[in-house]
Order: sequence, then structure tokens, then C-alpha cells
Amino acid sequence: MKANLFALFVVLAASAAAARDFADGFERDGDKNDLPDGWTAVSPAGTLALGAGKDGRGLVLTAPASASMAAETRLAGRLDLANDYVLSGWVKVEGADGASGFLTVQFVDERGDPLGPPQSTPQATQRDDWTLIALPVSLLDSRTRSVAVRVNLTNRSGEPATARFDDVAWVAKAFVDGFEADLDKDSFPDRWRSILADEFPAFNATQTKLGADEFHGGGRAAGLATKGRSAGLETRWAVAVDPDRAYELTAWVKTEGLRESAAWAEIEWLDDAEARIGVARTQGVRDTGGAWKPLRIQASEIPVKARKARLRLVLGGDDVAGRAWFDDVEWLGRVRVRLDTEGRPGSIYREGESRDAGGVAGNVVALGLEPGTYEVHAVIRDADGKTAWEGRVGGVELPVRENLALPFKFPATSPGHYEVRIDIRASDKPLVQARAAFAIAHDPLFPKGKAGEYGASFDPYEHPGRRAGAILSQAGIGRLRVVLWGGAARDRADLAPDGAAMHEILLDLRRNGLDLVGVLAAPGGA
Repeated sequence: MKANLFALFVVLAASAAAARDFADGFERDGDKNDLPDGWTAVSPAGTLALGAGKDGRGLVLTAPASASMAAETRLAGRLDLANDYVLSGWVKVEGADGASGFLTVQFVDERGDPLGPPQSTPQATQRDDWTLIALPVSLLDSRTRSVAVRVNLTNRSGEPATARFDDVAWVAKAFVDGFEADLDKDSFPDRWRSILADEFPAFNATQTKLGADEFHGGGRAAGLATKGRSAGLETRWAVAVDPDRAYELTAWVKTEGLRESAAWAEIEWLDDAEARIGVARTQGVRDTGGAWKPLRIQASEIPVKARKARLRLVLGGDDVAGRAWFDDVEWLGRVRVRLDTEGRPGSIYREGESRDAGGVAGNVVALGLEPGTYEVHAVIRDADGKTAWEGRVGGVELPVRENLALPFKFPATSPGHYEVRIDIRASDKPLVQARAAFAIAHDPLFPKGKAGEYGASFDPYEHPGRRAGAILSQAGIGRLRVVLWGGAARDRADLAPDGAAMHEILLDLRRNGLDLVGVLAAPGGA
């Protein structure tokens, strides 16, 4: 029987998001031309065809030596900015060393133009068998009207190569798993991996497997049985998170024989490099007396540097002995609030445009609000913490669950970094609060060119003022070449390279996480 990733990424059948899901097992060939329906070749270098897949038929790309090949499908009318998504698929690469297969997704606006660079899954190589590749995606640009999903074969070898794809899916919701899928028939949860116990095989007698003997919903659950050290499961890949959004993790657990140990669920917060920066955990559950008990974490305060999260189900304690079953794990994003600055990278306005317009403009966007009548208020503070503006942005009535977008114009014109606190108020609903930020950059702050391996260039003699660090950091610049001996230095005696004023500028840049090159030494205290 053909397996598809709807079994892997379980969603609620009654949910409105289900209509936006997409999965293609490449079994259809309506026009009998041996090409996958709905897919178009986007490179003339190779070939696109239907052929042997993981189960039944699949999409097959071939590429000659030192060439690449790709095919694309467009998904429109499948987007809800209040949801997160997962792009996934199975791939097998055949050929010499240097060939790889992967998936990409590109956001597209209403004119059909791309919005930013494409996002890519990890790559599979010819050294792998059939491999599940996946990418959690957040729709962060309100201009998105469709997504372009591509299957890709990159061949850097001196021989022809082939990539076979199967069960490509684009599924709403960051993570919902009822443990019904077992595509590789190994009786182990497909979307999870073991933690803790696998590292100590000599000290554990641990079993982790799917079973139909106990389940909360559907027909299976994930069971852990251990005597020794702790055991548990964690998601194979991390889900994307937005620090300005609230999240909820729910799961059901049933235990047997636990006395000194307990079962719980937890969220591990990760930064861009997937380094752990925090954790949230439910209360531990001991013997449930044969009943299923809910586990729930309502995470409303997310670490500011969190960009991803990994979900864990744990059976642990000082002297672990017993069994636990987990089922119906659901990770949902709640209301997301942000500033839409109309496509400006890093939400950075230029000083000239903000001065000419008498302020900065855009939209306050709230995604996934319940029906109701709302008022939006904002407080803007500059880099010194002083209130630059405070007031009501506007009001709106939402008759159905949908996205709120209110135009704003804040009277800020001075260069610098600004923090915004947004309050969304309704008389019959809890207050929704969020943080956001924008910046106004002095026009010479960003040069037209780059400095190659030394990153962007910054000339403190041309930038009149301090606290450029927050603006540059917000723009995503990591490495900065600081011009200390420019021609303008002769006219700025107050900015001697070894003086106190320059010291403060360099210290501000380093405090905002910038890697400085072109300076003689790190400023003292940095």
C-alpha cells in the first residue's frame, strides 16, 4: 500500500488547515506522459520523469556530469500566516561522490516575484539509502501569496547522477503526531529519536517502540520501558519559533510501576546554531492508575534569542523503573504579532525617507486572533529607553478567525534603534502583548559595496552618533570592518582612534554581538 506523509504528519481532519495541506506520492499520471502531474522541469540540463520510488512510483531527476537539475510545483491558496509549516519528503541519490538531493521552498508575492532567498532542507547523498528530509517553515512575510516547492539534484561529480523523490509534503502546523506512522517498519516512531538511554547500553534495559496494546487516540502509542537510567524521545528536527509568539505543547501519558521516577514533556529552546538556551517542563506524572493523563505547557514568555525548539518526552528520575506510554502530541502556535515594514530588510528605515515622510510607516500584523472587536495600542522607546511615542494605533472588528493588519505611522525621524511594545485589547478576551523593533539608519551607515571576507564596512567618522551597533545587528550583519584611519579622521579630532569617544563606539558595536576587524585591539571592558 502506498504510504504518504499524511500518515507521518497527522493533522486534525476537522481543522480548516487540512484544506491547505499538500502531499504528492507521484502515483498520478492523468495525461499518460510518464511525467509527474503538476510538476515542471526548471533546468534544461537533465531530465524529469516518473520512475521507481520508495513505495510504488516516485519523481526521478537525472543530471549529467557537473550539472544540476530541478523540478517545481506552485502551491496557491494553501497559506495561513497564523500557522507554521513543515516541508518534507523522501529522497534517494544514485551516482558518484559529489551528488546530492534536497528540497527548497520559495515564498512568492501576488506578482509572482520571489520574496527573499529560498529555504532548503538538509541534503542527502549517494551514501544514504532512502532518507527523510524536512524543513520547519514560518511564514514571516505578509506579502506571501503562494509558495514554490522544488526538488533538486546537484551533481558535482564527473559522472551522471539520479535523485529519486517520494511522498513530498507541505503540511500546516508545526508538529502534531499521534504515532500512527511507521513508514520504515521498524516499530520505532518515525519523527523521533532516542535520548539518554542509547548512550549507556551497558547500564540500561530500555525498550522504545510503537505498540497497539495501549493508545489514547487512533490505534497506536509510543511506549518506553526501562530499568536503570532515564530514557526518552526527542523530535528529530527542531521546529521554528518566533519569540513574539505564544506556544502550547500538549501530550497524553499513561504510566505503570513508577515510584521513584516520573514521566513528563519538555520544550528545549534553541538559538540559530541550535545551542540550548532554555527549557520548559511539565510536572512529572507518576503512576496514573491505568488512566491517561494530560501534559501541557503554555509557553507565553519565549527566550528572546530562541529561533527553534525541540520537543521531548521523558521517563526519568533517580531510580527509574517502570513503563510509560505517550500519545497525541500537539505543538501549536498561538497569536503572532509583528511589525510589517513593507519588505525592508531588518525593519530598517533610512534617515532620509523617514525625515521626508515625517515618520515611519507600515502595518501592525496580528495572526490567528479569535473573532472579536479589538483595539491596538503601542509604546515606542528609543535606545535610551525614553518614550518616543505612545498611543492608539487603531481598532478593528474581526467577524471570523483571521489576520489583523492595521496601518501605522510613528513620528520617529532620528537615527537609532527603537523598541515597540504592542497591546491588543478586547473586553472579553485576554490581553495580547508583544515586542517588536525597528531602526532608522543614517544614510552613510550602510555602504553600497561589501568588504569581501571582512564583512560590511562601517565608517564612524561619517556616522554622526552612537548606538549604531543595535542597527547593524538588527540588519543581520555579523562581521564588521571598522574604518579607523579614513580621510575624514583629519577633520574629527574628537574621534581619535585611541580616544574615549571612539572607545565607546567600538564598545557599543561589540556589545551588540558584532565581530570587529580592522581595529588594533579590542576596547577595554568588551
